[in-house]
Amino acid sequence: MGLFGKILLGINLLASGGFVYLALQDWKGRQSIEGAGLRHLILLYGLPLEGGPDKLPAKVEPSADNYSDFVNDEIPFEVEGPGSVKTKHVSPALLYAYFAQAGAGSTELGGAEPVASQMAEVKRVWGIIRTTLDKAPDNPTKLRIAFAWLILQAETIEERSDYLEWAARGNVAELTHELDLKFHRVAPKLVEGSTINPDLWSTLTSRIEALTKERDTALKAAADAEAAGNAAEAEAKRGEAGRFTQRIERRSPHPPRDEVDRKYRLAHLLVHLDQSAAWQKRVLMIVGITQYVKAVDSHSSLFKEMLDRVERLIANDQERFSDHYALLRGQAIKRTQLVLERAEIKRQLTTQAQKDQDLVNQRTLQLEDLTAQRTAVKAEVNQLLAKQTLVEQKLFAIERDIGLTLEDIYRLDAELRQRELEVYGKQKGGK
Repeated sequence: MGLFGKILLGINLLASGGFVYLALQDWKGRQSIEGAGLRHLILLYGLPLEGGPDKLPAKVEPSADNYSDFVNDEIPFEVEGPGSVKTKHVSPALLYAYFAQAGAGSTELGGAEPVASQMAEVKRVWGIIRTTLDKAPDNPTKLRIAFAWLILQAETIEERSDYLEWAARGNVAELTHELDLKFHRVAPKLVEGSTINPDLWSTLTSRIEALTKERDTALKAAADAEAAGNAAEAEAKRGEAGRFTQRIERRSPHPPRDEVDRKYRLAHLLVHLDQSAAWQKRVLMIVGITQYVKAVDSHSSLFKEMLDRVERLIANDQERFSDHYALLRGQAIKRTQLVLERAEIKRQLTTQAQKDQDLVNQRTLQLEDLTAQRTAVKAEVNQLLAKQTLVEQKLFAIERDIGLTLEDIYRLDAELRQRELEVYGKQKGGK
């Protein structure tokens, strides 16, 4: 080969290297553009609902020897990519880069750990919730944690009232069981295999049956009351049956109807687990802006409805209070008047009683004085009686002496007469 040929060969080799370099740069550019576009679509529409591993391979730094294997690894990830071309696989490096924007987070649930699907995120969060509750040192701590995850999940004022009542009563069992129900409505198989509260979960069917019987009993009572013409009782029983129906609905483990329903429930569940900015950002990156806005907007409507109901209830309660207050006020005025009248009567009776008591005290003093006088007279009479007894005894002794003297006199008189008879009788006979 001549010199010119060698020069042309060198030029061709240099040109080929340049073309390879430009092609490589173009491929990298296309990869960067496609990756940016895919991340944009993920942010807009969210991760795939299912698919891919529950946990991604560990992150590898660019300086590591196996970085090329890490970058070229394929994770099942089926989404509609740029240009309406479906992407079926992505590199774990793309997901690590995507979730790096989530930040470290400030709560148990947040963080920059990447996941390949929305259901993988649900499984990750479920594991954190179970672990956190298991590690809680006592029931008050467990109650506080479960209540914080549940309170924003309420979709009706009755459901929110239940949460507040359970928290006030320290009912950890019902709160943790409600977490089971909330996650079951998104991932039934996940919860059925690892419930937080297995005791209440095992009796769920029987408790729903008991509530159904109570509802049917209330409906029958409403029908009987309506047939008897008692409209107020019928209305009260229908309201009671409605409350039982709501409780049955809230405790029934409704599985998702379809993929759309599952996505909405999943977004609603994740969005309202935590209010922190870091967690909200991560949820937005998981479910996508479209679904995130839909879940927030839908729940805002629910909050508005709850607020309207509370305001209506407050207005109705205020009206009932005003009517009842007016009635009670009238009764209070009447009863106050009666109390004043009774108080006046009592005052008069008290005055009269005091006068009577004064009179009684006066009569008591007089009685005591008379009693003292009677005692003195009695003592004096007793002394006189004692003296009289002595006099009588002396008189009796004198009378006895007189009697004895008279007997002697009568005896002597008889003897005298006898002597006289004897003397004078003899004299008359001698003559």
